[in-house]
Amino acid sequence: MNPHPVSNTFIWELGSFQEYVKTITHQNRIYSPKFWLPTCDISDRPSANPNIIKNNYTQSNNQPNFTITNDNILNASQATPNASTSALSFSPGDNPTSHNFWQFRMYPNGNVSHENYISLFLKAIQTPFEKLSNITSRRQQFLLEIGKLGPTTIISNYNIIHVPTRKQIIKQQIFEYTFEFDKENITCGFPKFCSLDLLFPSGDKSNEIDLFVQVTVLSDDSSRSDILLLLDEDTINNQQQQDECDIEEIYDIEEYFKNESFADVEFLFDCGSTLKAHRIVLATRCSYFKVMLQGGFKEATLDVIPIRDINYEVYHIILFYIYTGKLKNLNEVNSYELLRDSYKQSDLMGLITLSGMISKLIVKLVNDDNWHEILSLGWQFNDLLLRTKGLKYVKEHWEIIKYSDNLRQLLDDSSVDWIEELILVANGTAHMIR
Repeated sequence: MNPHPVSNTFIWELGSFQEYVKTITHQNRIYSPKFWLPTCDISDRPSANPNIIKNNYTQSNNQPNFTITNDNILNASQATPNASTSALSFSPGDNPTSHNFWQFRMYPNGNVSHENYISLFLKAIQTPFEKLSNITSRRQQFLLEIGKLGPTTIISNYNIIHVPTRKQIIKQQIFEYTFEFDKENITCGFPKFCSLDLLFPSGDKSNEIDLFVQVTVLSDDSSRSDILLLLDEDTINNQQQQDECDIEEIYDIEEYFKNESFADVEFLFDCGSTLKAHRIVLATRCSYFKVMLQGGFKEATLDVIPIRDINYEVYHIILFYIYTGKLKNLNEVNSYELLRDSYKQSDLMGLITLSGMISKLIVKLVNDDNWHEILSLGWQFNDLLLRTKGLKYVKEHWEIIKYSDNLRQLLDDSSVDWIEELILVANGTAHMIR
């Protein structure tokens, strides 16, 4: 179930966002169409469809429907709308005090000194009622989200299979701000809202991606904390099943794992144990090893490569996945620590599917001793599953953990934004952090 009424939300969709990244240079910007949002939570009002704006690309020339003006401002809202933009017919109705007027400004390649980030800002536009009433400021709370849409189709055995469009949230931010109309720049935003590396984890910015930006009006702390806990068990399970459609198949060659036949590289660990492998297998199935073994580093010329400060068992899990496409069965003893370290290493090596497999096991092991580490992993690696499970544990066990050393450690090691999320969730349980 959607945790907030759809009429409290505006969604800006940008189809084929990779073309925006390619075409719009650093420090140049685009604008969303202007849109209305309610002044507060209007869950008691009749429901309405959200404002949905889609900036799509035509199949004929694959060019974005934006224009370039003389001052290098690229305005998506000036483009000729197609049928998908008809949802902009939403209006504030007869009550001029119930809705406010807004507009997004986005820098697809970052503004000023924030290259390789999406810079995102929200502008408050003074309404006629606010002008007539001499209202000079507006204070509002928002949940701001950015993510990917799709896929809408997949190809399997030369057959096209249509699947429902789904959202994958990449980044979230809750903020509250007072917009002052008597100042020249009445905007609030984030110069480093989302790294392009999160949208293009492979590093190839030509990969097809449909982006969405979503803003939701918030009212009290309770509703805000509920929105932070976006995933329930059913949603998580459904997302995992859908993600399986996107996993690239890895042919199982387990018979060659740890097989010395044709092995041409050996890894030596601090404990003295070794693992033998095949360079061609590692390089073709993992970009990290391709760079290590072919990128001009000294490891490319070594028959025995020393591995420092990485557990032998962690590397065993990594190599087993590379050869089989599966996660190794683990003994219950110390399984959490091994999964945690393997998760970090798989993310470092760009093995996104493996890190996803591991995260699904980690959340099953959350307890009083490790909840803070799981939540921190979710924040650090932008993992919605780990983050949500960690926040849920905070909400459900606040009386137990609120005076714990683990909470103190988490607060010491976390950013202001992360601490704010934790406090919001804790406040949602009717307990205050003093």
